[in-house]
Amino acid sequence: MFRQCAVGLLASMLLVPVSTPMSQVSAQTGSNPILIERGANFQRWDLGNGKATETDTFNYTGAQQTWTVPSGVTSITVDVRGAKGGGGSGGKGARVQTTLTCEPGQILYVYVGDSGVINAGGYNGGGYGGSYYYAANGGGGGSDIRQGGTALSNRIVVAGGGGGCDAWCSAIGGDGGQNGVAGADYNYAGTGGGGGTQSDGGTGGSYGGSGSGGNGALGVGGNGGTGGNSSSGGGGGGGYYGGGGGAGASPSAYGGGGGGSSWTSGSNTTYTTGYQNGGGQIIITYTVTAPTVTTVNATLVEEITATLNGNITATGGADCDSIGFDWGPIISYDSSWTESGTYGAGSFSHGISSLNPGSIYRYRAKAHNSAGWGYGADSLFLTKPEAPTGFGATPVGKKRKFGATPGE
Repeated sequence: MFRQCAVGLLASMLLVPVSTPMSQVSAQTGSNPILIERGANFQRWDLGNGKATETDTFNYTGAQQTWTVPSGVTSITVDVRGAKGGGGSGGKGARVQTTLTCEPGQILYVYVGDSGVINAGGYNGGGYGGSYYYAANGGGGGSDIRQGGTALSNRIVVAGGGGGCDAWCSAIGGDGGQNGVAGADYNYAGTGGGGGTQSDGGTGGSYGGSGSGGNGALGVGGNGGTGGNSSSGGGGGGGYYGGGGGAGASPSAYGGGGGGSSWTSGSNTTYTTGYQNGGGQIIITYTVTAPTVTTVNATLVEEITATLNGNITATGGADCDSIGFDWGPIISYDSSWTESGTYGAGSFSHGISSLNPGSIYRYRAKAHNSAGWGYGADSLFLTKPEAPTGFGATPVGKKRKFGATPGE
């Protein structure tokens, strides 16, 4: 699995006193702010904080793969491609582009099909090529994502594989598509396997009742027919429903395997017939937003020291790579601390020093991911004043008058 990211835009707002200049807002937020509203006592700025698009790519491995939905992500866009059928003129795999709903923390099961080869179907449903005399090519496997389980009934998007060609690749395999394309006939009509549909597998090719190809079924292509004296039939492509296997009958009556069909429960779907030339592939894309951060009350506040506290309540879809705090006098931030690492949701703290006794400080927590910085709301704390000095008592008749000089 490979990951890449690209940056986009997502607006957030800051409310500041009316006298605050743009240069101060920019310096404190690290952004290029736009003034969008000015009231009697406030200004509202659009900070232009970023959002990012993360892409995870899955290629064929020969086994089930998994993908866990990140925190804060409820919708993903997927690009699912079935595998090509075996042989130089094997059919190409289908492509399905769609949007799927999901839940953070949910595990999706990923199956990426492989191309067919001589006498063997591609991983994830490709039918076998016939093997009598000269072995034919197997069908390409479908590619799919499953949700809530690993059975065929748990598939939420499927892209069909292409059908395999005969041993000489004279009979072309059918392409995978929303409905698969039938494999080509060689010499005699009806020898190519039928394409899979939305409700049934493709019919196996036949000639004279012998060497017929197998019918496609849910998730699997039919095997190529065996019995011809020059070539066998190509295997059907896997898919939602698999394509039928091509016939392999005498005399020289053979056909290509049919392409598998495609299906999804998603929305905004585009189907492409005959797209993928090679092994299958699945690409998952989702949007990452800046993390959600809460500024928590300062603790252990003394004359010149305090502990600042924050909490990442949502990562925004990607682990944070930095955490930190900004602080300073009530009118501005003049100090900052950051720490790099890998951070999920949870609390963090930092001790600060060299403060002024008896002073009010403003601070905020912050965290960063590939989308940018997320900031908590401003919070205030008051440092303790210095201890009083000059403590004494003055006699006043039978009483004593006590006094002291307050600390700064």
